[in-house]
Amino acid sequence: MRSRVVAITFAVLVSVSIRLSAQTSVVPPSQAVLDRANLQTEWSAAIPVAGRQDGIAHVQVATGGQVFVRTKGGLLLALDSKTGNQQWSLTFDAKDTAFFPVAYNDRFAVVTNLVTLYCLHRYTGLVEFQMKLPLVPSAGPVIDRNTVYVTMNGIRVTAYELPAGLQMPERKPRPAGAVGALPPDKSIKNPADEVVTRYGGSARRQAQTEDRFERRSITLESKPISGESQRQRSPSLSILPTVRPPYTAFDNQGKYILRAESLSTVSSLRQPYSLQDPTQAHNQRTPSLASIPPSVAAVTEMTSLLPRPYEPRIRWVYGSTTRLTYLPLTTNFRIWFSGESNVVQALLQDDRAVQINARMPNLPAAQPTQGDDVGYFPLTDGNLLAIDLTAGVGSAIKQVWRANVGGAMNRSPLVTVDSVYQGGDSSGVARVDRKSGDILWRTDEAADSVLAVNEEAVYVRDKLGMLRVYDRNRVHDVTTKRGILLSSIDLSAFDLPTQNLHTDRVFMASSNGTLICLRDKAAKYTNALAIAPAVSRLDPTLNKKPTTAAPAPGETPPAAPAPMADQPKKEEPKKEG
Repeated sequence: MRSRVVAITFAVLVSVSIRLSAQTSVVPPSQAVLDRANLQTEWSAAIPVAGRQDGIAHVQVATGGQVFVRTKGGLLLALDSKTGNQQWSLTFDAKDTAFFPVAYNDRFAVVTNLVTLYCLHRYTGLVEFQMKLPLVPSAGPVIDRNTVYVTMNGIRVTAYELPAGLQMPERKPRPAGAVGALPPDKSIKNPADEVVTRYGGSARRQAQTEDRFERRSITLESKPISGESQRQRSPSLSILPTVRPPYTAFDNQGKYILRAESLSTVSSLRQPYSLQDPTQAHNQRTPSLASIPPSVAAVTEMTSLLPRPYEPRIRWVYGSTTRLTYLPLTTNFRIWFSGESNVVQALLQDDRAVQINARMPNLPAAQPTQGDDVGYFPLTDGNLLAIDLTAGVGSAIKQVWRANVGGAMNRSPLVTVDSVYQGGDSSGVARVDRKSGDILWRTDEAADSVLAVNEEAVYVRDKLGMLRVYDRNRVHDVTTKRGILLSSIDLSAFDLPTQNLHTDRVFMASSNGTLICLRDKAAKYTNALAIAPAVSRLDPTLNKKPTTAAPAPGETPPAAPAPMADQPKKEEPKKEG
């Protein structure tokens, strides 16, 4: 019996060592293996990882020919999706933390690390700004042209304004016959002046000028002052010109009262604080002790003469009564939130006005996605709900259709131009028609993660790590709607599959840092095929107020205004005949 236990233990150790050695020596599959699935390797990349505790944590395929890769060790990489070459990298302060997808537009990429929000120029990696958030993010940020929306603590949504792009002045041609230096053109603005306005000067606080607090009867200065013009009004002790002792107190006439090595003149630590001199002749009450630095770092900040970094302005803050945990969906004028309850909310992006606060038939089971301003919400009851994100009001949402897919539904849907692919643990993948909501075909229960789609094939990964290729347009059995399995290859060493929502490329990564990009061998797929529909089908200009600016080239100029009542109308010449 003992020998049998030893043999079993030895066999387990051998299998574990084989797995570990396989993980540390993962290489891209050979072409002979890929030929069985009619695939070829477009490129492979080695992501830098630090030891066995590190590895690739998330791969995100973005539009614009870019791939974002995050590691457990706190590294963010931007790769070229065509070649796999590294564009830039960023190392976070915190490692092994929860992470959310990168939000991006055509200019910026926004990402969070614990309570720090980073805004980077998308294709250069230069940090535009970084700031500490007041709370821990509970969902990934969402960005549009001018605003980034951050969901924090599950119940708070804050909209921050992004810095506007600098307009470079156009040089006008020199007039013919001009001699000498030309006078300066006052209509041309210097871009450097715009940059200066974005950054504050010294970190010292300014005196309060509003007449909302009682007048001061004691001034704290490093040297005597006199005169009624020097009197200040302040809600706190923040008017101190210096944080270095000693502090000298003078009355309104400039008469010496008190000299102290610290702020021990505060007689109590309970609000409001009373500042008084030894003779009890003068007394001032203040609601806070904001001028007392809490640490050495705060002293350095208060006395620093360096300019403050850029801080985005808060447009609005919204508090939700339900917990929000999923990535918001956006249209040209709305932003939609969902989370751990069956409540879905829609706010106006301009002023956070609540337009929709409605209930869905059941709880959401995974991150919803969208296409053409239609949101697709997988529910825990096995239904896939399609909602028009531009319609509905109050407690009513406009349901486009509801498909009874069945199963766990805990995978995010993959939306293409004509179909929605929905998967779930041990439930298989179902293809749903986007117009009608009809189920076109299914895979078996083991193949539950859809990776990519092209015009002929659907690439699905099963529970054992096999990459299966299904016929996209035909079914094996009309009754059961089972899809036709074309081929399958073993890629279990690549244990981090990636769902490509935008193109037909298949991305797979391994724990040791190897990332591969596969494509169909057909010549028509030499260039990446875009499969995703447009996010918004509405023109953004429809939601803006009309202006009197000159029309763009090719546009119809606005109609001329009607003549005033006191102006005679011009008579048109009569036509002959």
